[in-house]
Amino acid sequence: IKKYYNRDSEVLHPFIDVDFWRPTRDKGDYFLIAGRLTPYKDYDKVILAFNKLGWPLHVIGTGRYEGYLRSIAGPNIIFLGKVDDVSLRHQYSGARGFIYPQMEDFGLMPLEAAGCGTAALGLAKGGSLETIIPGRTGELIESVNTDSLIEALKVWDEGKYSTEVLIAHAQKFSKQEFKNKLAELVNKMSPSTNYFAVSNVFSTLNTKSAIWEAETRQKNIAVDLRSLHSTEFSGVESFAVNVLEELLGEDHENGYKLFYNGFKLKKFEY
Repeated sequence: IKKYYNRDSEVLHPFIDVDFWRPTRDKGDYFLIAGRLTPYKDYDKVILAFNKLGWPLHVIGTGRYEGYLRSIAGPNIIFLGKVDDVSLRHQYSGARGFIYPQMEDFGLMPLEAAGCGTAALGLAKGGSLETIIPGRTGELIESVNTDSLIEALKVWDEGKYSTEVLIAHAQKFSKQEFKNKLAELVNKMSPSTNYFAVSNVFSTLNTKSAIWEAETRQKNIAVDLRSLHSTEFSGVESFAVNVLEELLGEDHENGYKLFYNGFKLKKFEY
């Protein structure tokens, strides 16, 4: 944003359920990758590295790349398919390490793993720069290929990562921290610019993490986006305008109106 728009910005990170993502078992002897099995995530390079190492690797997820990944995997690699969150938590907890080779805008899985007491090995780009702290909650590598993965894994020592430190790191991305940060950001704005906070939150939150609360100068507002998912357009429009009126109070001189479009709000004058 600073480079291309020459604007200062503050990041509001999404949150994880820190009460749910917690350790449930002792460490096993395997490493873990998990997510949608698609080419850009470089899971093939992880599998090839573990083929050479001969170490146990558990793979969670399904996708169009699954057939190919199975075809190149050795007998030391176990595909678990699609699992529920309870099973995923169990796998996180027992893993020696969670491998996150892809570049994502943010990515919650290294934080979920940390909450379960497991350090992550990730690419030193994108969201992993914010979710993985080298030497404390995992390690970062500059590029992902078979050789770089093997080099990092050969010196991996899960015992160096404190469970308490990992959990404390995950706690920084709790729902309560999200709510506090959102309230802080909204309260920094003038009433006439509070609209943009509402717009951005509606645009970025998904239905899994859909309850948010914002303290404004006028009053507290709680919005559950899950209720919007099945609501008719007219109902959503009316709801959105009501939220905006709460945010703006009596300041309607610009005449903002909102409409709903795939969890996004747009501004136009009426």
